[in-house]
Amino acid sequence: MTDETKNDESLIAFNGINGSTGEELFQPVGVSDVAAVFRGEKLDIDSYKYARYIEDERSLDHFGVVGNVETDVTKAGWGIVINPEMNDFKEILAALDPLLKHRENQVDAGLFKRLSFLPDKDVLITRWLARNGAGASAVEPENIPYYLLIIGSPEDIPFSFQYSLDTQYAVGRVDFQSVEDFATYAAQVVEREVSTTHRHSKQAVLFGVKNEDDAATHASDVKLIQPLHASLSTEHSDWKIDVVRGEEASKSQLSKIFAKDDLPSFLLTASHGLGFEKTDARFEADQGALLCGDWPGVSKWGNNPIPEEHYFSAKDLPNNTDLQGMVCFIFACYGGGMPKFDAFDHQATGNVNIIADAPFTSKLPSQLLVSGASAVIAHVERAWAASFIGDFSVDNKGAFKGTIDDLLTGVPVGHAMHFINDYASLMQAEMGDLQENSRLDPFYIDNHDITDQVMAGVYIRKNDARNYILLGDPATYLNVEK
Repeated sequence: MTDETKNDESLIAFNGINGSTGEELFQPVGVSDVAAVFRGEKLDIDSYKYARYIEDERSLDHFGVVGNVETDVTKAGWGIVINPEMNDFKEILAALDPLLKHRENQVDAGLFKRLSFLPDKDVLITRWLARNGAGASAVEPENIPYYLLIIGSPEDIPFSFQYSLDTQYAVGRVDFQSVEDFATYAAQVVEREVSTTHRHSKQAVLFGVKNEDDAATHASDVKLIQPLHASLSTEHSDWKIDVVRGEEASKSQLSKIFAKDDLPSFLLTASHGLGFEKTDARFEADQGALLCGDWPGVSKWGNNPIPEEHYFSAKDLPNNTDLQGMVCFIFACYGGGMPKFDAFDHQATGNVNIIADAPFTSKLPSQLLVSGASAVIAHVERAWAASFIGDFSVDNKGAFKGTIDDLLTGVPVGHAMHFINDYASLMQAEMGDLQENSRLDPFYIDNHDITDQVMAGVYIRKNDARNYILLGDPATYLNVEK
């Protein structure tokens, strides 16, 4: 890094711990380096590796956010998006058939669609929309339904397609290890929705890890978990909102939450997610596992592999677990998935480091769905505290809170995520405005008191917010008593 960065007290702390070595996945970086990318300045090699990811985001395809749409699946429509070249294509569709028939019977005539994703034609989201008779404007469910379920892995249909589609539609994804798991999930969703007796309890748990001497989890505790608990408890007085924080947020405590007779209907976890090295035997199975309060922090633990006793992974859910339609929101690095390329770790040449043979969704959310969860909101790639911190000092948890507010009142999960998606689009628009105005007026930045923190914050918040995805059917919801 530059000397300025080394002496800069305003450092951006990243979430994520390397499970293979016990080190931080990513060293803190000064806001001045991130802001330098915005200004088009050249960085030294070390700084370049940290900031190049943000620079590359400028070229991503984005389009307008959804306006006033009908959220009732009956009128909004429901459809699937599937790559016809994926493995076990016919078998997976057959396994999901009960869910497909259930949704087709729910929606008005003509609002159920089976849409294809063609890798050689649908690289740009606008091309896919046009091929299906829609434009990047208002949702027209007779062409493309509002609720869309992507079927398959990010190798079959890329994460980037889901990010872009999610800015206008309510999008989820199902990606399981076996055809049987697809069938299990479909059957559970249908069974809960057709039942005349099933109701979700009005109980929620906020599970916030705060590891010792750890800036990232300290931020999520102070800026996310504590204020959310205060506001949700006040505004949803008919709900029982429990909080588990700090050292109490242990692996055993999380296991107890999933095993309770009176299960919470909603669970938010905030912690480090583990990122294992590609050569580690735990790489695919435990990538994105939740590092719990058992871990004493980098200072005490040192550069040693993280043992299974310190983290919660897919294999920690017993086979007989029944989560009864729980909705989970996981704030953790790699909690939702792993890309093929590590955009944070470019070399000076701009070459991208291949960190996985192929992109994949993380195993924990998939296992939660098979174990009875309706949906899981989680993050692909590294998660940044900028999701809920504005200019690194202002409480900015609104996108999280808006999503949770909707969930607790029975709004379909896919639509509830529009707060996060709208936030990402807003940051994209603000970033474009800043770049354009600064190009037109070289004094624009200085004259409008736009500090390095402001510029870095806009970049980071936009890039972070767009990487949240929904795993599960976007039309599912918490069936709570009104």
